[in-house]
Amino acid sequence: MHEIWDQNEDGSSKPVTDSEIAEFEEQLNIKLPSTYLELLRIQNGGYITYNAFKNDTLENGIMIDHIYGIGGELSILDSTYLIKEWELPEKLVLFAGDGHTWFAMDYRKTDENPPIIYIEVDEEIIDIASGFKTFLQGLYVEDEDWDDNEDFDEDELWTIDEIKKFFASNDDHYIAHAFDHAREHMKLEPNKYDAWVEKQFITLLHHPCLEVKEITANYAHAFKEEGYLSECTIYQIIDILWEDEEIAYYAEMFFGEYIGK
Repeated sequence: MHEIWDQNEDGSSKPVTDSEIAEFEEQLNIKLPSTYLELLRIQNGGYITYNAFKNDTLENGIMIDHIYGIGGELSILDSTYLIKEWELPEKLVLFAGDGHTWFAMDYRKTDENPPIIYIEVDEEIIDIASGFKTFLQGLYVEDEDWDDNEDFDEDELWTIDEIKKFFASNDDHYIAHAFDHAREHMKLEPNKYDAWVEKQFITLLHHPCLEVKEITANYAHAFKEEGYLSECTIYQIIDILWEDEEIAYYAEMFFGEYIGK
């Protein structure tokens, strides 16, 4: 299983410990899949050598390039918070995703050997594998540029579905344009998309890529200056910035007037 972890990516972590596993399982009163734990005993989460998943029932592959570990910057420990934040069903353990789509172990009907599901926020939940081992067998490398991003018109106003697509692209260039187009929709239809756009800031500031976090912090400052962010969201953003040493300096730089209030 060593070959699943991408050794060329930064951010790899040490193997998980038995005490970390026991603490998490006791906290949720579940048993994590043995195949998942085998992976974490090699490396406790990170980027993988595959970039897509497909099974016999899916018409197209689903993008996935990482798997969460227990603890660290991207962690299944965040499941409770993310479930509440994105209004997802209870008793799920999220092990990959970006805020718009999630891969999860589904413990709603079992405490062990959970099936794997794929969630598109505000759309549907799809059963994609009977267990984690089966899920791993569906991973593969997608060679084609399946998003066809190079043919996309950046000047014409994107639809909300198109904006969602590019927020989920993991490409800081397209994420920046997604914020620009989201701002235009907020101008055209005041209050309609405010809460949704604010969620994108919270999600993307947790992104594993530093460039994406930096772009998001800069746009958060711009949206704040233009009055598009609620005070509650601003304080959430400040907390996230402070907790991430890579981008902590943005808290004082962009939101200094709110610090110490």
